[in-house]
Amino acid sequence: MSTRAPHDSAQADTLLIACGAIAREVVAVLGPAGRAAVRVECLPPELHNRPEKIPGAVRAAIEHARGRFARVFVAYADCGTGGLLDEVLEAEGVERLPGAHCYEVLAGARTFERLCEDEPGTFSTKMSGGLKSFAGV
Repeated sequence: MSTRAPHDSAQADTLLIACGAIAREVVAVLGPAGRAAVRVECLPPELHNRPEKIPGAVRAAIEHARGRFARVFVAYADCGTGGLLDEVLEAEGVERLPGAHCYEVLAGARTFERLCEDEPGTFSTKMSGGLKSFAGV
């Protein structure tokens, strides 16, 4: 179901469920001290090709974490789920990164907005869930 990020702590009381597409960035942001305090488990990056599967995969990871971690946080934006991820997280009492997509998280909201304005259509089909898969492209 998930993979552990390098250098994470088996003793941590906080679990960070992360998108595998941004695993390196998450580990880099945490730094050595953060990696000692937070266990990172990444879901497969291929879920971005099937955003309708993200909420179920995140829910399963949260359920698997129950009783093992005091806190759980999700390192996903909405990522094309059309709000379905937020419904899962609200029901589970778990927070996520802000934003519509990981591109927005990585670039920052202002830069992402400018990129969308400069290059209309670049992100819109993926963000709306209208494009189901890039597989085979």
